[in-house]
Amino acid sequence: MSAPVIEGRGEPPSTPDRVLESLHLSAATVKAAQPIAPLLPPLEDERLGRVTAGRVARHLIRELRSGAYQPRPALLVPVPKRSGGTRSVAVLTLDDRVVYEALVRSVAPFVERALCGPETLYGPRGVTRALRWLTFERAVLRFRPTWVVVADVANCWPTLRHELVTEVLRRAGAGPSADALGSLLGVFMATDTGLPQGLGASRVLSSAALSRVDRAMISRGWHYVRCVDDFRIAVDDTTAAARTLATLDNELAAIGLSLHPEKTRFVAGEEYERQLRSGAPWEVWMWDHLAPLLEGRADERWLKRLGAGLLRRVRAMPGGVAAATQRLREAALYENAPDGDRERNSASVASALGILLTARPRGVVECAVPLLKRYPAETPALAACLRGLSATEHWRDVVDVVEAALAEDRTLEASQRAWLFWALRPTAHTLPAGIITHVSAAASEDEWVSRLQAVWLLAGRGELGGDLRRCLEAAVPAPLRASLPTHVESPRVS
Repeated sequence: MSAPVIEGRGEPPSTPDRVLESLHLSAATVKAAQPIAPLLPPLEDERLGRVTAGRVARHLIRELRSGAYQPRPALLVPVPKRSGGTRSVAVLTLDDRVVYEALVRSVAPFVERALCGPETLYGPRGVTRALRWLTFERAVLRFRPTWVVVADVANCWPTLRHELVTEVLRRAGAGPSADALGSLLGVFMATDTGLPQGLGASRVLSSAALSRVDRAMISRGWHYVRCVDDFRIAVDDTTAAARTLATLDNELAAIGLSLHPEKTRFVAGEEYERQLRSGAPWEVWMWDHLAPLLEGRADERWLKRLGAGLLRRVRAMPGGVAAATQRLREAALYENAPDGDRERNSASVASALGILLTARPRGVVECAVPLLKRYPAETPALAACLRGLSATEHWRDVVDVVEAALAEDRTLEASQRAWLFWALRPTAHTLPAGIITHVSAAASEDEWVSRLQAVWLLAGRGELGGDLRRCLEAAVPAPLRASLPTHVESPRVS
C-alpha cells in the first residue's frame, strides 16, 4: 500500500488534508488499545493513558503527513472457536490499530446514515458500538410469533469483501475516507476479503456491510431484527419460516456470505420465550441498557471496570460460587453435555469462570486440564482465574496444573500455551525446574505468540538480565517489534 491515507494518489490535492483532519488519533489510540475480547495475551502495554496516547498520536500525525507511515500486513494467529475448530486472529501493530480505529471513527456518521433504525438493528451502529443483545433477543416477541427463525452468518468477518464495505460507505457519502479504508484493509489482510478479528472498528464495518440485507428483508414485510451477524425473524408457521430463511440466504449469497448451518434453526415461539426467561441474570440486563449511555464518556473504561468488578463481587457470594464451581466440575466431568450444544456449554463455562475470577476457589485448578481440552475457547478466562490463584496460597497447585497441561496435551494451540505462560508470570521467580524446561523450550522453539510469553516468564526469574529487550525483539516477528515497550527492564526478583 502506497499510503493512500496520506498521499491520496489519484485524488485531488486537497484529499489528504480532508482525510487527516477527520482523524482524531489521540482518542483512537486509547480505543485501539482496548480489544473487544482478549483473544491473545497482550503484546505491549495496552493500558495507555491520555499522555501516552497523545504522544503516539503526535508521532503518527508526523508520519502520516510526511508519507512515512506504511501499514503492515497482519499476522494471523489461530485461536479456538466455541463451536469447534479455530479462527484466525489478525494481529496488528499499535500504529496500524490506531490508524484503522481513527479511519473508522471518521466514517462513523456515514455508517449511521447507511443503517436501518434502532428497532431493526440492535448494534453495533455508527454512533454507538454497544450491543443491546438481550433486547434484540426479545424484540421478536412483540410480534407474538408462532415460530422464530434463529440464524447466524458463517465466518462473517473473514469472508466480508472490502469492496462491499467501501461501496456502502461511498453511497453514504464517505468518499476519500472510504477509499483509504479499503486500501488499508487490503494491506492488513493481504487480500480483498476479511476484517481484523477482535476489534470494535471491525464490528462497525461489518454492520455497515450487512445493511443491504436489512433493507431487503424489511422491504418484504418480514418481522426481522439483527444484532451484529445474528438474525431473528418472527413468523406464523413453518412455511413462512422456510420462505424467510430462503430469502435471507439469497440476500447473503448476493454479497458473498452464507448462513451457518449449525446455528440456523426454527424455534417454536413458546419454547423460544421459555429459553429467554431461563437465561440472563439481572446484571446482564443492566449492562444492556447502560452500555449505550457509557460509550464515549472520558471515564468510560474506568466505569465499566468498576461496574464489572462490583458485579463479580455481588455474584461471588457463597451460593453463587458453589453453583459456579459445580457447573465447572460437571463441564469437566461430562464430555458430552446433556443438551449437546457445545457453544452454549462453552458460554456457560465462561460465565462460571467470570464468577470465580473474584472468589478464587481451588476448584478451578481441579477442573483446569479437562476444561482446556473440551472448551479451548475459554482458555483466556481460565488463564485469568489461574493467574489470580497464583497470587494466593494455591500457587503451587496452579504451577502443577499448568505443567500437567503442557506435558499431557500436545494438541494445545500456541495461543493456549501463551495464556498458560501468562498465567504463571506472578510466580515466575518460584517456578520449579520441571516447568522451566517447558518454558525454555517454548522460548527458543515455539511459535511466536507463545514464545513471547515464555520470554517474559524467564525475565521474571531474572534469567535474561540486560538482554531482555534483545530477547523480546527476537521473540516476535519484525513488524511487531516497534509495538514492544520502548524502555524494558527485567522485573525485580522477589
